[in-house]
Amino acid sequence: MNQNYNNDEYEILDNGGMGYQSRYPLANVPGSEFQGMNYKDWMNRCANGELGELFVDTNALRNGVVAGLAITSYILSVSFPMVSAAVGIISVLLPILWPEQAGPPGTTEAQFTWDQWMQAAEELVDQRVESVVKDLAIEGLKSLQSSISDYNRAICNLKTDPSDERLKERVRIEFNDADDKAKEVMIRLGNPRNAVPLLADYAQAANLHLLLLRDAVKFGESWGFTALEVQQYYFNNEVGNPGLKQLLATYTDHCVRYYNEGLQKRYETGDWYTFNDYRRNMTLMVMDIVSVWPTYDPMLYKFPTKSQLTRTVYKDFLRDTIRPPAISDVENSVTVPLGLFRWIRGLGYHGIPVNGSNVWNGLVQSYQYTLGDSLYEERKGEFLGNPELLGYLAVPLPTVGDDVWSIIPNYYPIESSSGYIPNTAIFFHDFRFQLLKSEEQRVSIAYEDGISRKFGLPCKSNHATDCDPCQPCTELPNASDPCDDKSLYSHRFSHMGILYTTPTDFTLCPCFGWTHVSADANNLIDAEKITQIPAVKACELQSDATVIKGPGSTGGDLVQLYRDGSFRIRLTGQVQKGYRLRIRYALPHGNFAQLNIYRYVNIDGSWQRDFGSNLDTETTYYSGKSLQYNSFGYATMFYSLPPSPSKDWDMYFKGYSYGAPLIIDKIEFIPIEGS
Repeated sequence: MNQNYNNDEYEILDNGGMGYQSRYPLANVPGSEFQGMNYKDWMNRCANGELGELFVDTNALRNGVVAGLAITSYILSVSFPMVSAAVGIISVLLPILWPEQAGPPGTTEAQFTWDQWMQAAEELVDQRVESVVKDLAIEGLKSLQSSISDYNRAICNLKTDPSDERLKERVRIEFNDADDKAKEVMIRLGNPRNAVPLLADYAQAANLHLLLLRDAVKFGESWGFTALEVQQYYFNNEVGNPGLKQLLATYTDHCVRYYNEGLQKRYETGDWYTFNDYRRNMTLMVMDIVSVWPTYDPMLYKFPTKSQLTRTVYKDFLRDTIRPPAISDVENSVTVPLGLFRWIRGLGYHGIPVNGSNVWNGLVQSYQYTLGDSLYEERKGEFLGNPELLGYLAVPLPTVGDDVWSIIPNYYPIESSSGYIPNTAIFFHDFRFQLLKSEEQRVSIAYEDGISRKFGLPCKSNHATDCDPCQPCTELPNASDPCDDKSLYSHRFSHMGILYTTPTDFTLCPCFGWTHVSADANNLIDAEKITQIPAVKACELQSDATVIKGPGSTGGDLVQLYRDGSFRIRLTGQVQKGYRLRIRYALPHGNFAQLNIYRYVNIDGSWQRDFGSNLDTETTYYSGKSLQYNSFGYATMFYSLPPSPSKDWDMYFKGYSYGAPLIIDKIEFIPIEGS
């Protein structure tokens, strides 16, 4: 039996009558009894003292990822309340941050989720948090839990009589106490020597603190704070007492810095699996939530905001060699090439007959850009001698919403004297693609049966609506990994990377890439919310326009315009609805750039230009080197996009950059009230 498998990702589906079942990784692996157990079940077992060290050792990483993904998915799906305090959102997060099944509030046991994040990061970076630092952090989190609970109770009491001055005063007292406790926790979690293994806790505590400050800025005057006090909660550059504006930058830059520091150390191990595990899991626990923080600024985002993640995360690749290839070879082969956001449309499996069976040695992958008309192809592997088409995956149009949410390949791994070697496959029997709406598609390759492994990501949050602060949601997230409920799938299959060696000894080596479901296929502009459209969701780049790697805090990559570079974005607008248009961008000091913006609408099958204007951009606090939070600024178009009788929009952005390039993160559509 091989103990090196990451057993959370394996599923026994069928052994095909083969005689090696006892060697299959999940046969007797410690902790296998927790496969398929939901979050509530395992929290109950924790509370009953049934899990012990066995549970902690085998599931901390999964628990941390599930909790982080649930929080981000909920934040992306919810509209920030415009009337009630954001504690309504905080109340949804509390059962994840401090599960009541773990222990009484304010106890060490109640810090279960925070401890899981700590252990998960320790495992990913191979560094233990110093015991004194960990103890101080847990003590701080215990106090924070009590203070947040008191704050929540004060808000609920005020809700019963919003004009009661005593209740307002209690809210102010409890808010200030919670704010102070959050600041103390952030200092402890930001310990420089332990910053990387503490990063998941830091990001989640920062998220809570930012939401708390957002409450004060948005509702503080109704609680009895003066306008000056509220302004200082928003902007205060005094040393030791920063406002929301300053902390957005501080917390973001800290996360980006130490995420990259850990990533570099993992790359230096030379092991792609170690490197990719860190990248994927820390993206889900840390960087995804960081990417939505700009929308916590209530001065910039006065309306609810629709945001999207366009980054890709990767599961393990399956190799046909005992020793893993060089990390650079794997990375350059299996990841999505830098470019516009893609939608997979098809996979053609090609192969040749060998000894009465088939060997898969060629793949044709087709894809399109968002709402684009063209279909593109990539070929990987060998196509000499006209290999046979063994099978084909046909993915429906992205706008249909029939995503591939799970993949189950059946393959024969390399076997050693101690069992199967993890992440190896010397031939594939078939690939089963599970789709959201239509029937499962199966691509058969070889005749021999092997073992099956399910690929996918954990589930998203199962909260569909906001929760009343005084009637908090208590439902816990589905903890299956991969997700076992297609109604809660969080990621869609988006790319099959291929590691290919010449000549192919056994088979191609696949790696599955996944994108978050928040990236919608229609580029739909919401009628009531601020809609963020990442620039990489364009359908075409022209002239001196390129895609550059994002800094990690933007949820995806960026579009860069040199000189007269341009790009086109197709959108699904709202009929007879006007919008103000704003861009989030970066431009080094001492440079000038202008955007010409045009909109074409489809009227009875004919595209007609109905709007054109210029947008001047000022330089931002960008040095021209690494992109930080304050490197980005905002520019709002003077003229509004007028209402249109058509919902089909084609927008053209042409840049004129003098000197350094203009870097565009997102285009934002702000609804005009009453239009």
